[in-house]
Amino acid sequence: MRREKGAAQKQARPLRFKGPVRDVERDKARGLDIRALLESCEDDLPGLRDRALLSAAYDTGMRASELVAVAVEHIEEAIDPEARLLQILRSKGDQDGEGATAYLSPRTVAAITAWTEAAEISAGPLFRRVQVRRYKARAAVRGRAIDSISSREAWDLRKTLSKPAVKARVECDIGSLALHPRSIGPIFRSIIKRAFDLGALPDLTAEDLARLLKGISALDTDRAEPGFVREWRGSRGYHGCFAVEVATNATCIQSQSSS
Repeated sequence: MRREKGAAQKQARPLRFKGPVRDVERDKARGLDIRALLESCEDDLPGLRDRALLSAAYDTGMRASELVAVAVEHIEEAIDPEARLLQILRSKGDQDGEGATAYLSPRTVAAITAWTEAAEISAGPLFRRVQVRRYKARAAVRGRAIDSISSREAWDLRKTLSKPAVKARVECDIGSLALHPRSIGPIFRSIIKRAFDLGALPDLTAEDLARLLKGISALDTDRAEPGFVREWRGSRGYHGCFAVEVATNATCIQSQSSS
């Protein structure tokens, strides 16, 4: 009956802080710096979505299948007016369908708000597919005189018409469907690669990057994702935000910095 109907689950207590961080305010981030990763995301629609996705994954430790299942309706108000609570209705490790609650930090809430406002999403799947069409710039073309058209070439009256210059542009279409779970790994790899190329991850060598990107390939299957989040959090990434070890059932709530 519980597996069929589901049941509400009490919020899990925050897990204790672990790692080599002595001062989360002053110590410089090393390795995979979450702030650098978030800042490397562009401000276009795909970038806004990816920033919200990455920040939510960092806060909650959810698996790929759980991330793509998040809907706008699952986000609820919290005691902190700038934070939110996320209701996880069902997860891979939740065989009884009890559900869980995860904490969304003000940073994540701001990222989600920016994404939903830009994409005009008010209900349904939160992290959706974005189809991007890029058009190259074209220089102006002057029309040719009729007598300049050789008899050896195809006759076309349009050759006599001038064409104005066209600026490069990007058009995006927001789908109604959620991302596929196998899209999460490539998105995270792209974010890390971009941050590295921008010089935002100075502690990483090219060999480190290759190892990380290869490891994140495991995100294509759910069971390896919590391990990636643990390594990521262990690199002391975000200023003012405690890193916590993620339970494999991804039902923990992240603790907040008291500062």
